[in-house]
Amino acid sequence: MPNLKKIQSLVEELELEKGFSRDINNKCFRLMQETVELEDAIKSGNKKKIAEECADCIHFLGSILGQIGVDGDKEFMKKYNKNKKRFKGKGLDNFK
Repeated sequence: MPNLKKIQSLVEELELEKGFSRDINNKCFRLMQETVELEDAIKSGNKKKIAEECADCIHFLGSILGQIGVDGDKEFMKKYNKNKKRFKGKGLDNFK
């Protein structure tokens, strides 16, 4: 099982230590910025940059989950299992 809960804890520690914004709307905006940067990295084909931008997205997802008090591991597994049943034999290109 992934360990999003640990990521949530680490991100919260970093935010408090560095005085980062705790405003959830700001975090959502920053996540959107990071997804644009991820798209640019994917277009460039630079695997190191893609990995870095994925980590930035994970950072903000962990931050948002932690701030609202949700266990990211449990939520991920619930959604994973739901999608596993929902998309059985279809492939993600058929996502609607």
